[in-house]
Amino acid sequence: MRPRVRREVPGAPLAALALARAGRHADNPPRVSALDAGTSRLARALIDGSGARARPARCPASRDEPLNRIASTLTAVAVLAVGSAPAAEIETVRASIKKHFPAAAHAQLSTTPVDGLYQLNTGARVYYVFADGKHLLSGRLFDMETRTDLTEVALDGQRAELMARVDDSNTIVYPAAGDTQHTLTVFTDIDCPYCRKLHEEMSELNELGIRVRYMLYPRAGFPSPSYDKAVSVWCAQDRNVAMDRAKNGEKPPRLECETPIAAHMALAREVGLTGTPFTITDTGRVISGYMPAPKLYESLQADKESR
Repeated sequence: MRPRVRREVPGAPLAALALARAGRHADNPPRVSALDAGTSRLARALIDGSGARARPARCPASRDEPLNRIASTLTAVAVLAVGSAPAAEIETVRASIKKHFPAAAHAQLSTTPVDGLYQLNTGARVYYVFADGKHLLSGRLFDMETRTDLTEVALDGQRAELMARVDDSNTIVYPAAGDTQHTLTVFTDIDCPYCRKLHEEMSELNELGIRVRYMLYPRAGFPSPSYDKAVSVWCAQDRNVAMDRAKNGEKPPRLECETPIAAHMALAREVGLTGTPFTITDTGRVISGYMPAPKLYESLQADKESR
């Protein structure tokens, strides 16, 4: 049975705004595909108000979701970080982008270490455009001398910026026990066993100074029992208690209200979610799957020390 939108709850206005603009029902997120399809309005409204070092266990996302086909143009104003690049060359590149991919006309364009190659940042995606304006490349750019994945460096920065723009009121927060050393944004599915395993270590994570922000991603999509559980948890008077119980296998009492879950799912697809838990660190690095708390902390500390 499809949940009815009955009332607003604190923390959901951005999703409501997105749904009003998109002209769609709160619990039926639209699909977006191809570079020229434009921004996911749900994700954009949510944020407006990978380079994982290990291969943790994860629950794969539904095959029905076109996760890797989504490209966003979240930059509202054109940002041209092209340094001393020839003006004519810049004009050629941007005119080509505007002609072939109108939705990306205002995306960020910047130079790369390679002469005649420009980086096009479209929210949580990176493409490369050649100076002739005729060729676009989707792939990875490496510095062979330093063995640095330059594409991942760019993506890390973009993901960190996107997550920083998601207000805590649109997440379920488990604060650090003392001073916050790290913040993780975790896309979670209540019924995913690896998500539950991660949740079992929540107290340990918090004691280590790790603050966790949950965003909801029921892999079964809408409609599904998992989606209904996510709605009920979000609509509970105490979301943390409701989440704890649901992660422990208890079926939450059916509740209905307006939720940002559709926006959570849209944003997850845009940042490349392939399974749950899907974690984005405060540096923008992706950890796709479950990692034991001690190893996770070590990984975060290594990030901190390397910067």
